[in-house]
Amino acid sequence: MANFILLLAFLCAGTSFVFFTAENSAGDLPNWASGVCSTANLLCHNPQLAVFAAVGLAGLWLVLKIASALRS
Repeated sequence: MANFILLLAFLCAGTSFVFFTAENSAGDLPNWASGVCSTANLLCHNPQLAVFAAVGLAGLWLVLKIASALRS
C-alpha cells in the first residue's frame, strides 16, 4: 500500500510538470498543449495543485514507512 501511495505521488508530480509545460508552451506547441489545457483547464492554470497533492501523498508515504518501522 505504501509503495502505491509513493507511485501516486510521482504520478501527481509528473502531471504537474506536464500541465506546467503545457501552460507555458500553449502558443508554441498547439498540437498537444491545447489538448491538455482544454481537457483540464483548472490544472492547466494552476499546476501547483498537483504538486500539493504529490507532497501530501509523499508525506503520507513517509508516515506509513515510519509506522511500519516502529511496528517491526
